[in-house]
Amino acid sequence: MTVPHHGQAFGVDGEGAGPAVAGHVLGVDPQRRVVVRSVDGRDDVHAIDPVATKHVAPQDAGRDERDVDASAERATDARIRLDELDHVLDRGCAEEVVHGQTPAADADDDHTDQTDHGRLGVEQPGPDVGAWTSVRLAGDRVSVAYQDRDRAALRYAIEGADGVFHAHDVDDEADAGGDVGLYASLAIGDVPSIAYVATNVETTGGRVDELRLATASMSNPGATTDWTTITIASADAAVTTSARELPSNVGLFVDLLALADGRRVLVHYDASERALLAHVETAKGSGTFTATTLDGGGGLDRGRWVSAVADADTIHLAYQDSIGHRVLYRTFTPGGAPSAIEVVDDGTRAGDRPHWVGAGITLSLDGATVRLAYQDAATANVVVATRETGWTRTDATSGPALDGFHLALPRRGAGPLAWDQISPAVAGSHRLILATP
Repeated sequence: MTVPHHGQAFGVDGEGAGPAVAGHVLGVDPQRRVVVRSVDGRDDVHAIDPVATKHVAPQDAGRDERDVDASAERATDARIRLDELDHVLDRGCAEEVVHGQTPAADADDDHTDQTDHGRLGVEQPGPDVGAWTSVRLAGDRVSVAYQDRDRAALRYAIEGADGVFHAHDVDDEADAGGDVGLYASLAIGDVPSIAYVATNVETTGGRVDELRLATASMSNPGATTDWTTITIASADAAVTTSARELPSNVGLFVDLLALADGRRVLVHYDASERALLAHVETAKGSGTFTATTLDGGGGLDRGRWVSAVADADTIHLAYQDSIGHRVLYRTFTPGGAPSAIEVVDDGTRAGDRPHWVGAGITLSLDGATVRLAYQDAATANVVVATRETGWTRTDATSGPALDGFHLALPRRGAGPLAWDQISPAVAGSHRLILATP
């Protein structure tokens, strides 16, 4: 089956009629916070708290389904509460004005009425924001980088001490005809940084795709003027005829990391070279980078779906071999050569043809244990692979449901695995699944 690009909004161009969810798991505590993207032309970006006891969601699933709940692997069927980030909606406030519209009142204020869903009774569509979300914790507060799809702009939202989110533009190329904010990857160091892709940008030499890096001038930016943006890499603009094609020739699946000394590293797939690249900052905060090819190029095609985590100065990498349809793993320490490649999964399945594996890879470090999750596209199952003394692999799901879209693990610790599940029996039906890997 066709797998949506990492982070791409779902429910578009035939990929499902209803909304979809993209989970981002933060930290090792499954009770902390997960952020979900819901694409339905009505709502925007939501933060969900698995510890909450209420489920604020539409009751009319045929009109606006948002079936977000915990998976059977959890001890109880915990309900999840939704809170809007952009165009702020205060938690539990039935009188808040959303997108200029006053929600219907909840007579008993118990968040169970028909109108008591994610937008508290507001029916008209609002701005379409929240695609390509990247979420991190800044202290104990959630920060989010994401795309405003209506204006093709990159935005940043941060949770205040009062629990209200404050959002602003970081980069906007609408006047130049470009599309800004794809594959956003947020890192929180002394100040926030966001790696992202801008496509179809008009220049004097023609239209190009660019991998960019935005750096805030303070720890708590509040306006576009608080950010400085540089171009890390560029290539001729990709020519696409379908939303399912890779939308850029550079910067795909970018992960922004920080080394122990504060230097930043951008790891991404370069479609023009069909290679996995790392851009390493020469010194902390210098804003200058050197590029290293980690795999691929020539007759190879390696690096799609890359997921990377830094452990001090060692970068752990998992990615797909797009010709062999394998999942590969290696490490890289800037200034040295990459480690030997380890084959995590070659797609071989007993009694069956080889499976195409590796879409949506997400990597997590739990002490000395490396854990990966990815999709088996032949079965639409979630596969979990663990490296201790060697690699072991197990299917985490089975059955008729289509699993493994928008997979997310915490970068560190033994936190939950989140993904989007689609029911083939109900058009447009999506569920956010939280499971113990």
